[in-house]
Amino acid sequence: MSDHESTPTADELQAEIERQRHELGETVDALTAKLDVKARSRERAQQVRARVTDQVTRARDAATDEEGRPTQQALLVGAVCVGAVIGFVAVTAWRRRS
Repeated sequence: MSDHESTPTADELQAEIERQRHELGETVDALTAKLDVKARSRERAQQVRARVTDQVTRARDAATDEEGRPTQQALLVGAVCVGAVIGFVAVTAWRRRS
């Protein structure tokens, strides 16, 4: 290799400097985004909201028929849940009196 081949030209140096500036800018942007706690919290809240909305929609679809009326299974589950809550409240009230 001659000295001419191993020594970068001014244009090559300028191109390398620009490439490194671009990479440094991307790194700074990525670090800034990681430090933006409010934006990260909002993004996470939006993701959770979307997931919950999807789950609610699927649960509603599973618990209702084509006309939007509760299915027999949904009514049974609801009755069991209401019974469990009433039982819990009754036991808690009874224990407090004792």
